[in-house]
Formats: sequence, C-alpha cells, structure tokens
Amino acid sequence: MYRFIEFGQQVSNGDIDIGEFDQVFNKFQNIESVECEVRKLGISDSIAHTRMKQLMKYKELCLCATGAKVLLKVKQQYEIKGDFEALMNIATVRYDVLLLYEMSYEC
Repeated sequence: MYRFIEFGQQVSNGDIDIGEFDQVFNKFQNIESVECEVRKLGISDSIAHTRMKQLMKYKELCLCATGAKVLLKVKQQYEIKGDFEALMNIATVRYDVLLLYEMSYEC
C-alpha cells in the first residue's frame, strides 16, 4: 500500500522519470484509460491531464528517435554524405530518463 501511495505522490509532483511512468501504464490501450488509472492514484484532474500530455509527447519523441535511427542506417548503408548531426542527436538522446517535472507542460 505504501508503494502505491508513494508512486501516486511521485506522479503528482513529477518526481518520476517518464520512462518508468510509461512502463507502468503501457499495457493500457488508450490514453483515456491511462488518465482514468492516474486519477485513481488520487491525482487532480488538471495534473492527470498534464501527465497525459507529457506521456503523448514522450511517445512522439520515441517515434522521432526511431525514425532518426532508421535514417542513419540508410545513410550508412548507402554511404550518403552530408550533415547528419541533428539526426544523430535525436537518435542518441535518452528521453526515458526525463523527470516529469522537467518536461514542458505546454504541448
């Protein structure tokens, strides 16, 4: 029971990394189900909504990183020349270790 309460407090104050947050809730099929479960932790509607926006942003970042990795493989395979520094940055950043409070609330 204590871990449940502690987890709820971490989600509420943003003191949990987004990767861990996603790992706990990734079994849910849609964002509305996740938001419902987050509210069961005793989290206010506004904070729950903010956390869902952050989760959606995180999932978009993961898709971008995956796309960047694919493009870098194509670059390597076909020996394409050019400045790929931006793609390398996107592909190598660990987004999963961002704490929720570090992520922008504006999406």
